[in-house]
Amino acid sequence: EIAPPGRRGLYCSGGGTGMTLGLLLGSAAAAALDGLLDAETIHAFAWRIPFLAGLLLGGLGLWIRNGMTESAVFEQGREESEAEHAPIVEVLRHHGLVVAQLFAASLLFAAAFYVIFIWLPTYLSTIMQPAAEGAVLFNTIAMLLLMGFLPMAGALSDRFGRRAILLVGAAGFVGLSAPFFVGLHS
Repeated sequence: EIAPPGRRGLYCSGGGTGMTLGLLLGSAAAAALDGLLDAETIHAFAWRIPFLAGLLLGGLGLWIRNGMTESAVFEQGREESEAEHAPIVEVLRHHGLVVAQLFAASLLFAAAFYVIFIWLPTYLSTIMQPAAEGAVLFNTIAMLLLMGFLPMAGALSDRFGRRAILLVGAAGFVGLSAPFFVGLHS
């Protein structure tokens, strides 16, 4: 809502980049524990350390957020929506197709994210025989790459349109999935 015209994709990429940064910190903490401690120590108590650090970071984030003011555009929208009794009904009635399209795009991104950052490290470290060494490190590197690609994709969407970038990303995910998984076993 505060992004200048022609920069909204880039500005909005900050949300995904920030979320990935949080996950990256968690992955890096797991990789550090895995590299510094033996499995018995991790299972006994050390697995709690990243969660405690996350609790502290969450508190810091809440403190920062509570100190921020809302933008004028947000406040204006809040005042206008108070007049409507069921704003979700209005959105679905007037923009149902767009909501369905956004839901489908979000579902594809969520599925891709889950496969790459949740399922793949588990597969590499526990299911694949022999287990791949460095699955957590692979996950950390993949998140670093994602953090670099999100702002680039946002900037490209400002230039070429959101639809074009979403379609290229979806086609790339679908088209590269099979060769990637075949390559895992070779």
